[in-house]
Amino acid sequence: MANKKHVLFILSALCTGISLHMLDERASGNQAKPLVKSVEHTGDVLHIALPVAAVAQCVLAADPVGLYQVSSVMAYSTICTWVPKILFNHERPNGGRNSMPSGHTSLSFAVVFTVILRYGLTMASMTSFIGALFVALSRTYSEWHHTMDISVGFLVGLACALYVVKKRPLLR
Repeated sequence: MANKKHVLFILSALCTGISLHMLDERASGNQAKPLVKSVEHTGDVLHIALPVAAVAQCVLAADPVGLYQVSSVMAYSTICTWVPKILFNHERPNGGRNSMPSGHTSLSFAVVFTVILRYGLTMASMTSFIGALFVALSRTYSEWHHTMDISVGFLVGLACALYVVKKRPLLR
């Protein structure tokens, strides 16, 4: 049952993000790049929705160890993202700084890989993986990151999950 709720949560977050931003674009009269902005904002919404869904899955599964692991992976991912950002201070495609690695990508994939490693490959975890992939691609599409930034963010997320997560023992 938790898997169906997880899938529905991700899909509704995606639809809500697109809908709200499209409405915002029409209300503000800014029609310059509505698709780019919609993709960017949907990636931002999923960037928040994926960790929330991972926490919800742990709570619904009554898995306090999994909840601790999700929290730990989010902390490790944040630290492992921001230290290189500050040290290297790479330029973003849009002219900003602190491009490498992508924090949206590393956090999204960290929680998705945590769920996959902890609970196995399910429809919910595959849906979450697609959501994380959308987050990563939204960062390059909206010119916040280079392809290398999201590639390194993916590896940071994977490495953090592999370092922290232990598979959940089967319940009898």
